[in-house]
Amino acid sequence: MPPLDEAEAYKAAMQTLGGDAAAVAARFGKSEQYIYYRMKLNELIPDVKKLLRENSITLGLAMELARYGKDLQKTICKDRLKDEEGWRKYSVKEFKRMVDAHYTNDLARYRFDQTVCAKCKHNTNLYDMFATGSGRCTNRECLEAKNREFIERKSGELLAQNPKFILCKDRYGCDDHDKAIEHMTENGIECKAFEYGQVQEMPAIPAEPCPADYATDADYTAAMQIYEQQKKAAEEKTADLLAKHDAGAIRIFVKTSRDDARLVYVNQAAKGRESTGELIARLEEKKIRNTELAHEKTVEAVRQIVRDEEIAPTPFTQLEDNILYYIMLGSLRREHLAAVGFPKAYYLTSEQKIAVVNALTDEQRDLITRDFLVKSLTSDIGFDKTGKQLLMEFAALHHKEKYEVVKAQFDEEYTKRNDRLDERIAVAEAQEKAKTKAAKKEGKTGKSTKKTTKKAA
Repeated sequence: MPPLDEAEAYKAAMQTLGGDAAAVAARFGKSEQYIYYRMKLNELIPDVKKLLRENSITLGLAMELARYGKDLQKTICKDRLKDEEGWRKYSVKEFKRMVDAHYTNDLARYRFDQTVCAKCKHNTNLYDMFATGSGRCTNRECLEAKNREFIERKSGELLAQNPKFILCKDRYGCDDHDKAIEHMTENGIECKAFEYGQVQEMPAIPAEPCPADYATDADYTAAMQIYEQQKKAAEEKTADLLAKHDAGAIRIFVKTSRDDARLVYVNQAAKGRESTGELIARLEEKKIRNTELAHEKTVEAVRQIVRDEEIAPTPFTQLEDNILYYIMLGSLRREHLAAVGFPKAYYLTSEQKIAVVNALTDEQRDLITRDFLVKSLTSDIGFDKTGKQLLMEFAALHHKEKYEVVKAQFDEEYTKRNDRLDERIAVAEAQEKAKTKAAKKEGKTGKSTKKTTKKAA
């Protein structure tokens, strides 16, 4: 019986027998564990069931997919199981590793309170009988939201310790906590950007030893002594740095990381205390940045509108024509820049493109359009069979002689190759024909011998 039919049969039997797994196991001659494992296939989404029925994926992969929620199944099926180039032929071990790497996250990597996560349906520990540790989360959106909330709350608590503390980040950071920083700055919290390695971390208070981690009382006592020494040193260093901050020798900031927020500092000895004029200049700079942010946010929102909203069927306007040529100017060859009025330029700036668009001649339009076609036709992106044929026709139109030379060269070369292949095919066919003829002859000879023997007898 196919595995899916088997799973449905066990489910029906379970309902008929009032949920008595032992009775179902006895009826089918299987173990209870086998019954429960096979019934997990009933939790597969239709698309995955279809792949299993078609033998496009193995039973092992289907069983592994059944461990995940339907939303995650849909995502994996859409992203990774559409064709043979995806994950269909992976072993179960490799498939699990790839799912863990791409779609789930180890909760042990995060610092937020995971009390709710322990009983959440998206925690893999709930459906893995051999689970260890905190488990993995299969709801990436929820996980990221909880982590972002934790970072923002921790940052807020640290900023509240001193009104002079400021949020900071690495100038070119691209960690997954950037959304937390973005959300805080949108709510009016100032954030300063530093080059990588420019800030230094404030001393961290060590974690207090736990008695259960030590074999003897003596070991625990020794660990506590070390802890007290390290704690005292960290507190003294922190107090010293806070005094320097108040004196203007250093500036303390709150810096976020992937899963936390902590205090850092920057030496200010050469600059000294910030003057009133410097403070005003910094705040004026922040006002300018706020104006820029307003524009950036507006642009992003408008981009979404243009991308998603349907446009009413109206005549093509002059503005749209200008935008089209502005875009196509990005494909203009360097040797053609002189033809649009910039002979010494290496490329066109945005301002220069607008100047060209506002004074286009018919000759320039043809030149720009053709360069755009050349770049598009010779690009590997979307270069399908039809695109290749259009490239050939374009070349035959504008480069007829060279096109015919190249085409004739390769036609001749591969015709010769095919001729040699035809010779080999003919030899193979002749050998097969001779072999078949010999076999038939041998068969007739055998029959003739049998008849002669029979007659003699």
